[in-house]
Amino acid sequence: MAAQLTEGETYLVKATTTNMSTKAGVPVAATLAVNITAVVDSQTILDNSDAYEFAAGQTHTFEFPMAVPVGAGGKAGMVVAEVLDPDGNRLAYGSLDISVAAVGPPSGEILELKWKEYGVADVWHSISESMPRETSIVHRFKVKNTGNVAALFKVGYYHSNYGAGWRYSSSVAVSPGEEAYIEWTLWAGFPGTYTTTWHLFGDETDVDSMTVTTRIV
Repeated sequence: MAAQLTEGETYLVKATTTNMSTKAGVPVAATLAVNITAVVDSQTILDNSDAYEFAAGQTHTFEFPMAVPVGAGGKAGMVVAEVLDPDGNRLAYGSLDISVAAVGPPSGEILELKWKEYGVADVWHSISESMPRETSIVHRFKVKNTGNVAALFKVGYYHSNYGAGWRYSSSVAVSPGEEAYIEWTLWAGFPGTYTTTWHLFGDETDVDSMTVTTRIV
């Protein structure tokens, strides 16, 4: 099975080896080197080496950072490591198949919207319940990152009255597949019935919306 990587991410490649060198049948210290190469669709993304002075029978882990370039998504390749003795003779060899997932645009959805009066204990109401007039109301949006890349999510709506323009909540970072809450305190003004379309933005991209009707009494 191939190791799954994501384009644009950096990984730490580890190669562990044990010094099995002997002289006249007796384990001895030795300086061994590891060469490591990673290729994705004929593009070399890692080509490095390191040496280490091993004690007899010692095990050591070599570590190499590997950056997967953007644009490598949807392609496959291989990581190859070899252990060499001081004379350049290959003592060990290993390989790992890799595949690279493309990073799609941000994707998310609004799962739920509830409200409560600001400063009041955590008694959350359905958005279909009436709000008290001239009160600060905390809106709580439950959102989910449905994409394959972490993103900053925020909620916004378009204010069409005086001072028309977009209004936005603060942002929260949400990892792929994770859920989070965005809380936004807004003023409930005069009594009436109001319809608002709330938009969810992931990294400034409009990814979802929810239209709700609110009654203020």
